[in-house]
Amino acid sequence: MYIGSWNDGDRSGYGTLNKANGDSYEGYWLKDKREGSGSYFYHETGKVFVGEWVNDLPKAGVYSQAQTNPEQAVAVPQTTTLPPVRLTAPADVLEGALSKVRQERTAYRAKHTPIESLFTQEELGDLKDAFSAAQQADGTIQMLDLQGLYQSLGITISPPELKELCASIEIQADNAVLSFDDFARTIALILDQEVAEPDDGAEEDYGAEDDLYDVGDM
Repeated sequence: MYIGSWNDGDRSGYGTLNKANGDSYEGYWLKDKREGSGSYFYHETGKVFVGEWVNDLPKAGVYSQAQTNPEQAVAVPQTTTLPPVRLTAPADVLEGALSKVRQERTAYRAKHTPIESLFTQEELGDLKDAFSAAQQADGTIQMLDLQGLYQSLGITISPPELKELCASIEIQADNAVLSFDDFARTIALILDQEVAEPDDGAEEDYGAEDDLYDVGDM
Protein backbone atom coordinates (compact mmCIF):
# COMPACT_ATOMS: atom_id res chain seq x y z
CA MET A 1 0.00 0.00 0.00
CA TYR A 2 1.34 3.43 -0.99
CA ILE A 3 0.13 6.59 0.73
CA GLY A 4 1.62 9.83 -0.49
CA SER A 5 2.01 12.34 -3.31
CA TRP A 6 1.48 11.62 -7.02
CA ASN A 7 2.28 13.36 -10.32
CA ASP A 8 0.97 12.22 -13.71
CA GLY A 9 0.16 8.78 -12.32
CA ASP A 10 3.62 8.30 -10.77
CA ARG A 11 4.59 8.32 -7.12
CA SER A 12 6.32 11.69 -6.75
CA GLY A 13 7.09 13.68 -3.63
CA TYR A 14 6.81 12.35 -0.07
CA GLY A 15 5.12 9.03 0.59
CA THR A 16 5.04 5.75 2.53
CA LEU A 17 5.07 2.25 1.03
CA ASN A 18 4.06 -0.76 3.14
CA LYS A 19 4.81 -4.15 1.56
CA ALA A 20 2.99 -7.44 2.08
CA ASN A 21 6.11 -9.00 3.65
CA GLY A 22 6.19 -6.35 6.40
CA ASP A 23 8.92 -4.18 4.87
CA SER A 24 8.21 -0.45 4.69
CA TYR A 25 9.72 2.66 3.11
CA GLU A 26 9.09 6.27 4.10
CA GLY A 27 10.66 9.10 2.16
CA TYR A 28 10.84 10.85 -1.19
CA TRP A 29 9.89 9.57 -4.64
CA LEU A 30 10.47 10.80 -8.18
CA LYS A 31 9.03 9.32 -11.39
CA ASP A 32 7.69 6.28 -9.46
CA LYS A 33 11.09 5.48 -7.92
CA ARG A 34 12.66 6.18 -4.52
CA GLU A 35 14.82 9.28 -4.97
CA GLY A 36 16.22 11.49 -2.22
CA SER A 37 16.12 11.06 1.55
CA GLY A 38 14.29 7.99 2.82
CA SER A 39 14.14 5.21 5.41
CA TYR A 40 13.60 1.51 4.69
CA PHE A 41 12.66 -0.99 7.41
CA TYR A 42 13.48 -4.67 6.77
CA HIS A 43 10.87 -6.70 8.67
CA GLU A 44 12.67 -10.06 8.51
CA THR A 45 15.97 -8.84 9.97
CA GLY A 46 14.75 -5.88 12.03
CA LYS A 47 17.27 -3.59 10.36
CA VAL A 48 16.65 -0.11 8.98
CA PHE A 49 18.46 1.95 6.35
CA VAL A 50 18.30 5.75 6.61
CA GLY A 51 19.96 7.80 3.90
CA GLU A 52 19.97 8.90 0.26
CA TRP A 53 18.26 6.89 -2.49
CA VAL A 54 19.07 7.12 -6.19
CA ASN A 55 16.94 5.57 -8.94
CA ASP A 56 15.17 3.25 -6.43
CA LEU A 57 18.41 2.07 -4.77
CA PRO A 58 20.09 3.03 -1.45
CA LYS A 59 23.36 4.88 -2.10
CA ALA A 60 24.71 6.33 1.18
CA GLY A 61 23.47 6.37 4.73
CA VAL A 62 23.17 4.51 8.03
CA TYR A 63 22.27 0.81 8.25
CA SER A 64 21.42 -0.20 11.81
CA GLN A 65 19.57 -2.78 13.91
CA ALA A 66 16.18 -1.30 14.79
CA GLN A 67 14.68 -4.44 16.33
CA THR A 68 16.00 -7.76 17.61
CA ASN A 69 16.71 -10.22 14.81
CA PRO A 70 14.88 -13.50 15.63
CA GLU A 71 17.60 -15.48 13.89
CA GLN A 72 20.15 -14.06 16.33
CA ALA A 73 18.11 -14.77 19.48
CA VAL A 74 20.23 -17.82 20.35
CA ALA A 75 23.64 -16.88 21.69
CA VAL A 76 26.52 -17.81 19.37
CA PRO A 77 29.51 -19.46 21.11
CA GLN A 78 32.51 -17.14 21.18
CA THR A 79 35.73 -18.84 20.20
CA THR A 80 37.89 -15.88 19.20
CA THR A 81 38.22 -12.33 20.46
CA LEU A 82 38.80 -9.72 17.78
CA PRO A 83 39.89 -6.19 18.56
CA PRO A 84 37.13 -3.61 18.08
CA VAL A 85 37.19 -1.71 14.78
CA ARG A 86 35.92 1.84 14.69
CA LEU A 87 35.70 4.30 11.79
CA THR A 88 37.62 7.53 12.33
CA ALA A 89 35.35 10.61 12.21
CA PRO A 90 32.20 8.65 11.22
CA ALA A 91 30.00 11.76 11.11
CA ASP A 92 32.35 13.41 8.60
CA VAL A 93 32.51 10.26 6.47
CA LEU A 94 28.72 9.97 6.43
CA GLU A 95 28.14 13.63 5.63
CA GLY A 96 30.70 13.47 2.82
CA ALA A 97 29.02 10.43 1.28
CA LEU A 98 25.55 11.97 1.52
CA SER A 99 26.75 15.27 0.05
CA LYS A 100 28.39 13.48 -2.87
CA VAL A 101 25.15 11.67 -3.74
CA ARG A 102 23.11 14.85 -3.49
CA GLN A 103 25.52 16.78 -5.70
CA GLU A 104 25.52 14.06 -8.34
CA ARG A 105 21.69 13.99 -8.45
CA THR A 106 20.96 17.71 -8.02
CA ALA A 107 20.47 18.40 -11.74
CA TYR A 108 18.35 15.26 -12.30
CA ARG A 109 16.05 16.13 -9.40
CA ALA A 110 15.75 19.78 -10.45
CA LYS A 111 14.82 18.75 -14.02
CA HIS A 112 12.23 16.06 -13.23
CA THR A 113 10.58 17.13 -9.98
CA PRO A 114 7.18 18.81 -10.53
CA ILE A 115 7.46 22.60 -10.29
CA GLU A 116 4.78 22.66 -7.58
CA SER A 117 7.00 20.44 -5.42
CA LEU A 118 10.09 22.62 -5.89
CA PHE A 119 8.55 25.84 -4.54
CA THR A 120 5.75 27.00 -2.30
CA GLN A 121 2.79 28.77 -3.89
CA GLU A 122 4.09 32.09 -2.56
CA GLU A 123 7.54 31.47 -4.05
CA LEU A 124 6.01 30.49 -7.39
CA GLY A 125 3.97 33.69 -7.36
CA ASP A 126 7.10 35.79 -6.79
CA LEU A 127 9.00 33.96 -9.55
CA LYS A 128 6.10 34.40 -11.98
CA ASP A 129 5.94 38.12 -11.25
CA ALA A 130 9.67 38.49 -11.91
CA PHE A 131 9.46 36.38 -15.06
CA SER A 132 6.43 38.28 -16.38
CA ALA A 133 8.33 41.56 -16.14
CA ALA A 134 11.02 40.24 -18.48
CA GLN A 135 9.11 37.84 -20.76
CA GLN A 136 8.27 38.36 -24.42
CA ALA A 137 4.81 38.32 -25.95
CA ASP A 138 4.95 34.53 -26.44
CA GLY A 139 5.55 33.91 -22.73
CA THR A 140 9.25 33.08 -23.05
CA ILE A 141 12.48 34.89 -22.24
CA GLN A 142 15.66 35.16 -24.25
CA MET A 143 18.78 33.59 -22.77
CA LEU A 144 20.53 36.97 -23.12
CA ASP A 145 17.96 38.53 -20.76
CA LEU A 146 18.24 35.76 -18.18
CA GLN A 147 21.23 37.24 -16.37
CA GLY A 148 19.39 40.52 -15.85
CA LEU A 149 16.45 38.58 -14.44
CA TYR A 150 18.79 36.70 -12.08
CA GLN A 151 20.28 39.99 -10.89
CA SER A 152 16.80 41.31 -10.07
CA LEU A 153 16.48 38.28 -7.76
CA GLY A 154 19.88 38.88 -6.16
CA ILE A 155 21.65 36.07 -8.07
CA THR A 156 24.99 36.73 -9.77
CA ILE A 157 26.17 34.18 -12.34
CA SER A 158 28.77 34.42 -15.11
CA PRO A 159 27.99 33.46 -18.75
CA PRO A 160 30.12 30.26 -18.58
CA GLU A 161 28.43 29.25 -15.31
CA LEU A 162 25.01 29.97 -16.82
CA LYS A 163 25.79 27.86 -19.88
CA GLU A 164 26.96 24.96 -17.72
CA LEU A 165 23.90 25.25 -15.47
CA CYS A 166 21.48 25.17 -18.39
CA ALA A 167 23.29 22.27 -20.04
CA SER A 168 22.99 20.21 -16.82
CA ILE A 169 19.19 20.30 -17.16
CA GLU A 170 19.33 19.86 -20.94
CA ILE A 171 18.68 23.48 -21.98
CA GLN A 172 20.85 24.66 -24.86
CA ALA A 173 22.25 28.04 -23.88
CA ASP A 174 23.14 29.20 -27.41
CA ASN A 175 20.35 31.44 -28.77
CA ALA A 176 17.84 29.65 -26.55
CA VAL A 177 14.51 30.85 -25.21
CA LEU A 178 13.21 29.70 -21.85
CA SER A 179 9.68 29.08 -20.66
CA PHE A 180 8.67 29.85 -17.10
CA ASP A 181 9.17 26.16 -16.15
CA ASP A 182 12.71 26.27 -17.58
CA PHE A 183 13.46 29.43 -15.64
CA ALA A 184 12.02 28.03 -12.39
CA ARG A 185 14.08 24.85 -12.73
CA THR A 186 17.29 26.87 -13.14
CA ILE A 187 16.45 28.68 -9.91
CA ALA A 188 15.75 25.37 -8.16
CA LEU A 189 19.06 24.00 -9.40
CA ILE A 190 20.99 27.00 -8.09
CA LEU A 191 19.33 26.68 -4.67
CA ASP A 192 19.82 22.90 -4.55
CA GLN A 193 23.49 23.22 -5.41
CA GLU A 194 23.94 25.59 -2.49
CA VAL A 195 22.18 23.17 -0.12
CA ALA A 196 24.23 20.22 -1.43
CA GLU A 197 27.57 21.85 -0.60
CA PRO A 198 29.54 19.53 1.71
CA ASP A 199 30.45 22.36 4.09
CA ASP A 200 26.87 23.20 4.97
CA GLY A 201 27.61 22.44 8.61
CA ALA A 202 24.76 19.98 9.09
CA GLU A 203 25.38 17.32 11.71
CA GLU A 204 23.32 14.35 12.82
CA ASP A 205 23.81 11.91 15.70
CA TYR A 206 23.13 8.35 14.57
CA GLY A 207 24.39 6.56 17.68
CA ALA A 208 27.59 4.69 18.40
CA GLU A 209 26.22 1.28 17.42
CA ASP A 210 25.27 2.20 13.83
CA ASP A 211 27.14 0.78 10.85
CA LEU A 212 28.11 3.38 8.22
CA TYR A 213 28.01 2.47 4.58
CA ASP A 214 28.88 4.31 1.39
CA VAL A 215 27.26 2.06 -1.20
CA GLY A 216 27.86 4.33 -4.18
CA ASP A 217 30.06 1.69 -5.86
CA MET A 218 27.61 -1.19 -5.44
